[in-house]
Amino acid sequence: MKRSKKVSIIVPVYNTANYLEKCLNSIQLQTYKNFEVLLVNDGSTDNSREICESFCRSDLRFRLFNQINSGLSESRNKGIHEAQGDLILFVDSDDYIDINLLEYSINILEKFNVDTVIFSYYITLNGEKKLPSFKDPDFGIIPSEQALIELLKGSFGSYSWKILTHKKLYTDFNILFPRGRQYEDTATTYKILAFSKNIYLSSQKLYYYEQRINSITHIHNDDDLTDMIKTFSEMHSFIQQKFPDVEHLLVKLEFNMIFMLLIRMGNWESKLSVQYSKIEKSYIKKAITHLEEIIKKYNITLKGNYYLHIKLTLLKMRVFPVLVFLKNHIGIT
Repeated sequence: MKRSKKVSIIVPVYNTANYLEKCLNSIQLQTYKNFEVLLVNDGSTDNSREICESFCRSDLRFRLFNQINSGLSESRNKGIHEAQGDLILFVDSDDYIDINLLEYSINILEKFNVDTVIFSYYITLNGEKKLPSFKDPDFGIIPSEQALIELLKGSFGSYSWKILTHKKLYTDFNILFPRGRQYEDTATTYKILAFSKNIYLSSQKLYYYEQRINSITHIHNDDDLTDMIKTFSEMHSFIQQKFPDVEHLLVKLEFNMIFMLLIRMGNWESKLSVQYSKIEKSYIKKAITHLEEIIKKYNITLKGNYYLHIKLTLLKMRVFPVLVFLKNHIGIT
């Protein structure tokens, strides 16, 4: 049955030929049929383009846009610009979705008259399905500010692909993904929540996130910290203006994410060896300096369970060099 609201499913594509057909099949088989698929080929050098063209020939709901390699943000922005639907859903081309994702989300949207639906996901690794490290809450209908609070508290992640929302939120409020930067989702999801009147937050798992170790999201470099700091600077400006009472939560989130970035940088035990280069030391020093600035600017006390929890996490992960840096630079003991 064709329903009134048309969904624009935006799929950025870059060298994911090994996963792409499974992804597009999961979209094509949706029980809700009123959708279009915007395939944005970001200069792929494998046969991803040919796979996209095949789907476009067999199903007129699929449209292909080819561009020179410009990055994930530009691909998503291109999709938003070309979208003809009422609603927007992002799907990464190495992931796939439950065949009932649209049906479930549209039903929620129409039944409860909300602007945005947020659902949950599974992680898949080498064909094995597993749960994410934290359980998404099942709040049901919540107002915009409460959703923002839960996001800043870390109750659910910022992933853009777990959100179905109205296209007009992107276009009316000029919400675009930042070009050439990491943390694209972090830089945009909070705005979607802020400009939605009501949100439905569900724990229903409808998305399958393929965790690839060699994926760009798992490779960290010196730009990561710079991108993260810039993203949080934008968030502070936005929150200070519209939701000043919740900025303390943003401060904690920023502090915690920088810690986690340091942890994800690699096997820190090896950093005790000669491989612990000047570049890596400089990277950590830059992170520590920013943490010091946060502590000073927002008058954060280093006493309390929050920091004990961070210490415990670092100890469990045997991140000894980081602990030494923390002790020497900001006195966490």
